[in-house]
Amino acid sequence: MAWLDEVMRIMPAHPGAGDILNWDVIEASWGTRFPDDYKEFTAAYGEGAVDDYLELMAPEAYVAPGGESSYSCMQQESANAEDAWRTSRPEAAKVPRLITWGVNASADILCWLATDSDPNKWPVLVWGRGDARWTEYSCGMLEFLCRVFRADSKSVR
Repeated sequence: MAWLDEVMRIMPAHPGAGDILNWDVIEASWGTRFPDDYKEFTAAYGEGAVDDYLELMAPEAYVAPGGESSYSCMQQESANAEDAWRTSRPEAAKVPRLITWGVNASADILCWLATDSDPNKWPVLVWGRGDARWTEYSCGMLEFLCRVFRADSKSVR
């Protein structure tokens, strides 16, 4: 299934939506490629909010700690996800690579468990602030959004 087509059917993009990004610069600064479905989504919609509830982020160039960034939403929220991991799993020897792509008004964090060398295989990982628990979904960002928009939560897991 073409997940972008399905998202666009459910939530049509408004005229002028979408962000043009220099993926080479962004990916070089983060030290990783980003999933193809996320790049497609960003090109079609850009960053923004869905119903004043779900904020979807566009990446910025990663800035090393101590550096100055004019915009650091994705980087800052990824650090917040890592903090939530440390707090929820104090026994864990290491925090896996977490890259946040969305947050919601309930303070949940939507990210990728970015441990595979192929970003198209990264599962979605959600920190549920209400139950203080991580839930992994074995699908990409667009499939996850589709299923959320369709309220199809049982098949997301």
